[in-house]
Amino acid sequence: MDDADDLWAALVEYTGEVAERLQDPAPAAVGATWAIDESVRGLPSWMNSELAYTAGFAIVSWLIDRVVDIAELRMNDAEEFLFSLIRKLQSRYVLDPIERPAHARTCSVCGERAVVVSWVSDETGEASCRVCGATYAPDEDEDGASRG
Repeated sequence: MDDADDLWAALVEYTGEVAERLQDPAPAAVGATWAIDESVRGLPSWMNSELAYTAGFAIVSWLIDRVVDIAELRMNDAEEFLFSLIRKLQSRYVLDPIERPAHARTCSVCGERAVVVSWVSDETGEASCRVCGATYAPDEDEDGASRG
């Protein structure tokens, strides 16, 4: 199995367990798996990258729609396994960040529309300008004014 198969198997197994505990049918994309003796092994051979993306998006959307209910299940071990696999693969396949210019704000220092939030934790984030490097504290808006 390769990394894509490992990730797909982990995502499908997690989603299947969530569906079973919530008594809510899993999305049809969960059925698109390569399995041996009812054990998920990965992506089926007929699934190309576009189909895998679409199926993965359907599964993740299904999970997002049930996030409040999933949090109450307290599936810490299963979630830690899935998320650690994602972090491991993310570090192995380093990609440039996806630029999202629609979310950029205007920098009060250089005037460019290039202020983006680098990370968000507990509804706070660190914003910086990608042009001049100016930083903004979580309690300031893009004009440097305090949100008080």
